[in-house]
Amino acid sequence: MGRKQVRIMAMSIRPHFLALTLCALTFAVGSIGLLSAAEPKSKAVVINAEGVIPQIATGGGSFFMDFQFVNSSVLPATVTLTFFDSDGVPMAVPYIQDGIQSTATTLVETVAPGGVEFARTVLDAVDVQVGYAEVVSSIFNVISVQSTFTQVVPDRPLFQAYIPEDTDPDKVRFYLPSINTGIQTSSLAVVSGVAQNVTYIARNRNGVELCSAGRPFMKGEHRAFVIRDMLPCLVGVDGIVEVVGSEDERLFGVGITAQDSGAFVTQPPVAPVLLLF
Repeated sequence: MGRKQVRIMAMSIRPHFLALTLCALTFAVGSIGLLSAAEPKSKAVVINAEGVIPQIATGGGSFFMDFQFVNSSVLPATVTLTFFDSDGVPMAVPYIQDGIQSTATTLVETVAPGGVEFARTVLDAVDVQVGYAEVVSSIFNVISVQSTFTQVVPDRPLFQAYIPEDTDPDKVRFYLPSINTGIQTSSLAVVSGVAQNVTYIARNRNGVELCSAGRPFMKGEHRAFVIRDMLPCLVGVDGIVEVVGSEDERLFGVGITAQDSGAFVTQPPVAPVLLLF
């Protein structure tokens, strides 16, 4: 079963604070709608890693990422983050590690048994960079990578959210709650490591299908969108979105629910449960 990469694209829905918040997925500051029409490049690669951080956003004076590398074993281990842009092309990212700033497509840390190491991307890099990172450890699944996304807006408190590492090896479909009433709006980012069609199925609280939409994915492509833009049957409706690929291959994803004020939280995808009788 192939492993995959994450491609987080562009979307924002309302001017200023909410649009800035959804820049975590879109970077269309102040605009309205989905900005995912550009054809992906053909250089994408298939993720072959134990985990993926499905959202990287950094730079432009607006965003930075903190990484914590935790070794819960009794042996020293090395972990490598490899950064990719939204088309699956290796992406050189400025970051600070042990007080030294570097720019590279990979970040390597050696972590002592029971220890932790830290790194941070550079806030004031000239350009905003968006993509994802794959995680490979010298001892499989020994090191857990925790990451925090921070958005910086003048005259406003920092807004932060935890971006979970996706390590589920068998998740070929997933579910994500969608909140679209009141002052909250949900967004979704999806990544596929193979060329396939991905279908989004909107369901109400009782699991009844309301509408669906499908999109082709290139190998290694990552897309993000405001859920109610892709699935208009969820406008003003709280429900759930089921994400299904046409191939029996692993999918990655993460959700962001934002308030009009700009505050946001992330939502990890929920894999289906196999019941054996």
